[in-house]
Amino acid sequence: MLGKEQSQAQIDFNKWVASLGIVDGFAVPIHYPGGDFAQCVSVADHPIENPNERLALHTASLYVHQRCRMLGGLTEASSVKSPLTPREIECLRWVLQGKSDTDIAKILGISHTTVHFHIERVKKKLGVKTRTQAAAMIVTLGYL
Repeated sequence: MLGKEQSQAQIDFNKWVASLGIVDGFAVPIHYPGGDFAQCVSVADHPIENPNERLALHTASLYVHQRCRMLGGLTEASSVKSPLTPREIECLRWVLQGKSDTDIAKILGISHTTVHFHIERVKKKLGVKTRTQAAAMIVTLGYL
């Protein structure tokens, strides 16, 4: 650890982990609306120094978690309380492509304030603060 002394409990834990043959690892936290939280942990018997190997393990963690959710079903807290409307999804689809409210308004033939209203409703329904978080969340939840 950099700049911090480990406690005896941390030292003991690290020794126990090493005795299992675990040399390296990392955790991928996954957050959902409603407060649900998941974490996929990958461990290795060798140092994971190759960035491509680390990226592959990270991607596999996300895939495995999503597959488990599909097989096990969504919990009440993970479900969006109010379903997204087709127009809300359409607006977020354009957000994913980097479009501004004004750009989306021109594409859809509506005012930019209406686009902003739709995006704000999605953010509220999903319990997120930014349009980027909303766009990522609808992909995670399978809307797109």
